[in-house]
Amino acid sequence: MSLEELLENIKHLFGFLFEEYDFSITYTFARSYPIEIRVGLETNCLPVKLLFIHEWATALLIGNKDADFASSGGWYSIQDLIDFMEQRPKRWLPAKLQIPYNQFLVTNLQQIAHEFYEHRELIFSLFNSEKMNWVENYQSYITNEVRRRYPSMPR
Repeated sequence: MSLEELLENIKHLFGFLFEEYDFSITYTFARSYPIEIRVGLETNCLPVKLLFIHEWATALLIGNKDADFASSGGWYSIQDLIDFMEQRPKRWLPAKLQIPYNQFLVTNLQQIAHEFYEHRELIFSLFNSEKMNWVENYQSYITNEVRRRYPSMPR
């Protein structure tokens, strides 16, 4: 997926962010090898930033207003947050694709858009407090899910 294709998919699938919350694209970065594409969104309506990152697959991350689009710190996966809030096991990307790669990328983005739309208010509310009390529990959840997935990993 190219930067242009990702931008087109973001505008089409995540239109609610632009319409309801006045998000705008304020950051783009693209490198062809190894592939890395980043698209950052900001708004004045909420205390958050959003970052689409495409490497092998595409993910949507959320961070507070201080998060740096070029860095990996301070960002949280929308899909992992939803799994955490729903108290269900973390969903991992498939090791082997059952559909063509480009179709997988679009299908994955469609799923993220649908789930994010359904949970958007709750997710945004997590970032309304300066304390962000949930972060420690979220990090424990991720650690436990990684250990469950990879039981032989050193503790």
